[in-house]
Order: sequence, then C-alpha cells, then structure tokens
Amino acid sequence: MTNLVQHLHAFAREVRLTEAEWFRGIEFLTGCGHITNDKRQEFILLSDVLGLPAKLAMTACVMLSWFRLRIVLLLIRKRPAHSIRTSPAA
Repeated sequence: MTNLVQHLHAFAREVRLTEAEWFRGIEFLTGCGHITNDKRQEFILLSDVLGLPAKLAMTACVMLSWFRLRIVLLLIRKRPAHSIRTSPAA
C-alpha cells in the first residue's frame, strides 16, 4: 500500500493534477461505487479496463494499460481526442 501511495503522489506531480481534475476523479470513483452491488463489482471491471486484470498472467491486457489509462484521463479531463498518446513519453 505504501508503494501505491507513493506512485499516486508521483503521478499527481507528473501530470500537475488540478483540484478540479482530482475532484472529477473522486466523482468517477464514487460513481463506480454507487453502481457496485453483490452481483456487479465495478472496481474489478475498472481494474480490467485499466490493464490490471484479476489474472495478471493476461499480458495482452497489461500491454494495453498505458493506452487505456490515457483514455480514462481523456474522459476525466475532457481533452480533445488528438491529445491521446499511445505510449509513455520518453
């Protein structure tokens, strides 16, 4: 958990996360929580979408994680589609 927090802080610094973006992210996660029930676990589905599937052996999904993360950020920030990069900056 410590590493997760450290990476989360590093990510926020790297992208210069604004308070509005942070709040939009919180709203997104809250929405996932609201539609989660005993038959539908949205956080597991979100994990899969972000490229961290329940079975980490599914490497094809993991390889797409950067692209999927950019899509989620696009939705949160509502950036123009041309701003999506499919690989991390060098």
